[in-house]
Amino acid sequence: MLTVKIASITIMAVMLTVAVATDLRSGKIYNWLTFPAMGAGLALGAIQGLPALGDRALGLSIAVVLAVVLQAAARMSGGDVKLLMAVGALQGARFLLWAMLLTCVIGGLMAIVWIVRRRIVKETALNLGLNVMTRAAGLRLDVAGGSTVGKMPYSIAVALGALAALLLAA
Repeated sequence: MLTVKIASITIMAVMLTVAVATDLRSGKIYNWLTFPAMGAGLALGAIQGLPALGDRALGLSIAVVLAVVLQAAARMSGGDVKLLMAVGALQGARFLLWAMLLTCVIGGLMAIVWIVRRRIVKETALNLGLNVMTRAAGLRLDVAGGSTVGKMPYSIAVALGALAALLLAA
């Protein structure tokens, strides 16, 4: 089943590369990229047998649940969510958990660099403080909703997190 493992890693690598390219170019990660990758992951799991299929389905499901939480809490875009779902379907639950953890760490580091490079440290700290205080008071004010600095291409963090998880699994 080594060929299935190689196929799964290859599909994931190609998908992540294309996702980063389209995210950088147009700010989007397209369904035509993520949904077939999810299907391919489940199909490759089925080739390996019921336990592998179950693991990949669980990986996809965990990504759905965690990504919905992240989407609501951290403003993760739908394309990034579907990218994580595809990683889960292609590599399984355990891999997905490591990839998501590493993605969060890398994404946080990217955000710090993003903020410093755009020289918006003060504005970001004020927005963060105001958001924390209003939520602590039970209000739902979202100061950063209309950010003028643009969207950080989070697909880079997802790709690097998945690559780091691959290196740890090796």
